[in-house]
Amino acid sequence: MPSAKRALLLFSSVFVGAPALAANPSAFPEYVQRVEAEFATESDAAAAEASFSPLPNGARYAFFCRWDDNRAANVRKAEMMDAVGVKGTFFLIGGKSAYLQDTGRRLVALGNAIGNHSLSHPSNMDTLPPNEVFRQILLGRIGVETNTWWTVTAFAMPWTRWCMGDPKRHGLFTRLLANTGHLWNDGHDAAHFSANDTAPDPGKFRAGFAEATARAEESGGTISADFGTHADCDEAGDTVQGRCIAENLSVGGAWRTHANAFAAYRYSSRNGRIAVAGRDGCTVAFDVVRFPPAFLGDQVPVELVFSRQPQTVRCKTADVRPVGKGGCWTLPHNRGLGMPHTIQGVTPGWLGFDVDEAAGTVRIALPSCAATWRDVCAVIMVPPMWRRGRIVAFDGGTFQLGDRSEDPVDFEGIRIYAVSVDYMDEACVPRRVWSVLERRGETPPFVSAEQGRENRHNAAMVRGLSALVAATALDSSGLADASRILVWHLTDLHDVGFRWGSDIVKSSYWRQTGISDWRLRGRPPGGPLTRPEGRSPAASHVVGPSLDATMNRDTIGCA
Repeated sequence: MPSAKRALLLFSSVFVGAPALAANPSAFPEYVQRVEAEFATESDAAAAEASFSPLPNGARYAFFCRWDDNRAANVRKAEMMDAVGVKGTFFLIGGKSAYLQDTGRRLVALGNAIGNHSLSHPSNMDTLPPNEVFRQILLGRIGVETNTWWTVTAFAMPWTRWCMGDPKRHGLFTRLLANTGHLWNDGHDAAHFSANDTAPDPGKFRAGFAEATARAEESGGTISADFGTHADCDEAGDTVQGRCIAENLSVGGAWRTHANAFAAYRYSSRNGRIAVAGRDGCTVAFDVVRFPPAFLGDQVPVELVFSRQPQTVRCKTADVRPVGKGGCWTLPHNRGLGMPHTIQGVTPGWLGFDVDEAAGTVRIALPSCAATWRDVCAVIMVPPMWRRGRIVAFDGGTFQLGDRSEDPVDFEGIRIYAVSVDYMDEACVPRRVWSVLERRGETPPFVSAEQGRENRHNAAMVRGLSALVAATALDSSGLADASRILVWHLTDLHDVGFRWGSDIVKSSYWRQTGISDWRLRGRPPGGPLTRPEGRSPAASHVVGPSLDATMNRDTIGCA
């Protein structure tokens, strides 16, 4: 790995170096804050230790609302929550860029978090091949991030298809979510309840609230209590929901937050580390190992609890202050560390991003303007065929992908590689860029002969589809849009066929993997395929064949 001398962090932070994976399972970069606590007596100082509070400000549990899907009523929901002083997490579909750029950004402006609800909301996530599950999760995140400029760390499973009874499948979901930077999901991290989204029921709300908050409190901050599923009710229903929320939270004990802040605090308090750096009379110095907020998904401070109550606590790089009456002290991130101001999609060539599957390597060559960047950190995310899952690097270079999977199903379909690069530009503004590569069509050289024959057979089926379209004089660009959804292994295709004069959606596999986002309307044989007006992306947004209608790409100011 390139030298860690390109220190990730500024402002008098001490770079720890390679992350301690046992205490940092996502391999996030780390930095150290030196905190000095002054005690009333030397005996207090000699006995003093510090730890993280399980939740901020003495809260007993975390609470937020959650709403799924890209619905027009989501803004009204956000306004209802704002009126009663709570926050929400809206899980949005990443393939709907227009909604994300408009409504998604409005939801963020109202103080809410945005989560990933997959690329196209397939109803069969429980049966999709691993590479398609990975594509749905990863491109869903990238679509949301680049269109809303919100850092995504939370995921809600479409149709709640978590496969709890299938350990192998459930384990696949868990692994892929971790590899793609998600810290919270609705399958593991929430005590969820609803109270009839269409016609809210106060009695059902009270019962669900009591049960969910009790579970969250018993977890010691491991899970959150969250309410809601879909913004289905009318304005009168919103009023009922708001009244229920206000009445039930009035007893106190709740941390009113959203999924990003909850997940960021939980990761920090469970994986951060505090060590005594020295004792001198009534003063004790503590080193607190932290993770940058851009990777955690939120700038929420941690809270420190001391075994002996200090008179003062100070940190040269952050403004420490006491909180409430419980003896907690809040420790923000270092001044200057923040969330990305912009999140943009760029072409692989701009980042020198390339993959050699035969050699088992991935390469990044940063652009010339990177000479003015600081705090560079790249996270490379690789498909299920590689056991490693993700690689964290602090500079450009060539990196080994490691061991391959032994399961043939992990090689089926479109293989997605992605890299996110976080950096501080010459004006000390934090930014993030994403780039994506596809590998498909050719059987990887390391796939078994039997699997290769099956893949070649399926590829021949795709070529046959191409011939069919050519024979009926359909526009080749329309075919390209459609065929990007196909995979080599077509055994998951159901009822393959066409319906001329309408949408090419008779294949349920196509319908569930995003073809409905590119409605290719045709005429009977002999007429060209055309896209509906306004659906073709601008040239400046085209990053790759999987992301034409997903990733937002703004101009980057260097070659």
